[in-house]
Amino acid sequence: MIATANRDGAIRIYQLNPPSRQRAQGNGIDAVVRLAFSDSAVLSFDSEGRVGRFDPVSLKEKEEDKVQIPSDFQSGIKTVGFHNQIKSFVIGYDLSFQKKPFAGQLAVWEPHPNSSPTSCPIKEAVRSVNCHPTKLIAAFVTLGGTLGLRTLPELQPVPNPI
Repeated sequence: MIATANRDGAIRIYQLNPPSRQRAQGNGIDAVVRLAFSDSAVLSFDSEGRVGRFDPVSLKEKEEDKVQIPSDFQSGIKTVGFHNQIKSFVIGYDLSFQKKPFAGQLAVWEPHPNSSPTSCPIKEAVRSVNCHPTKLIAAFVTLGGTLGLRTLPELQPVPNPI
């Protein structure tokens, strides 16, 4: 199975076995930032922090499965990773527009209604984030080129990373 998304807000799911089929999903409003597989669903995370959950068998999205990150965490989303082990998104922010001492932020959020993200400030805006496939660690790079490692879901600096 292959899932794709781009700036039109639609998610396209291709199934290779049985024979391929394609169907577009989504509301076409906001750019999809990240796709992830969780159990038997395809998750989409858009630029406003909305998460859709798609069933790859029926290729349908249920309205009751849509959730959105709390409003305090909707602005400045720059990059998103997904850690399948904890079923959570790791979100990197560029908050330089807020003119605060910390231009970036990391947040970990499990996409469920009334779920509150765990977050920590980062001195520079976050450009990219990725999650380790088996360890509870997220790596991030800032706009200034700083590489950082944080534990999940607590977002504590990784002691002795080497």
